[in-house]
Amino acid sequence: MRFSFVVGCSWALLSCGDRTCTELGCPTPIAITVLESERWTADDYEIRVTTDGFDERCRLERGASNEGGGGSTSSGAWSCTRTPKHFEVTLDEEGRVVVLVFERVDDLDIVIEESGSDWLSEELDLVYRITTPNGQGCGECARADVDVEP
Repeated sequence: MRFSFVVGCSWALLSCGDRTCTELGCPTPIAITVLESERWTADDYEIRVTTDGFDERCRLERGASNEGGGGSTSSGAWSCTRTPKHFEVTLDEEGRVVVLVFERVDDLDIVIEESGSDWLSEELDLVYRITTPNGQGCGECARADVDVEP
């Protein structure tokens, strides 16, 4: 057991010359938090994320399951009935909906519809914060955290 622990620890670190880099990796590039968690009163919404590279939708339903294939994004009581390729929907520790976008882009549009009407519509010019979670000199990560209110 001790041997596997030592091997596991050594794999967690990479040698970068005279420095040691971890394999933590980078967080998802964009996190859009929808404030006002109390306003999610309907049973279904449609979330649309659009930028130059993609235009995708996710029907977010309370307690939905996707048994027909294609997967689902599920967080607590909400599920995406069709899993988008470029983003996912999750809940933060306060129960707020968070849209995580997997690609770094300069700007994007997010629209959330409730019963066919725009409930939230934002054009976002993203500003990224640069971090080095793997250690100094071991690559940079960029993250844009955005809060939006309906």
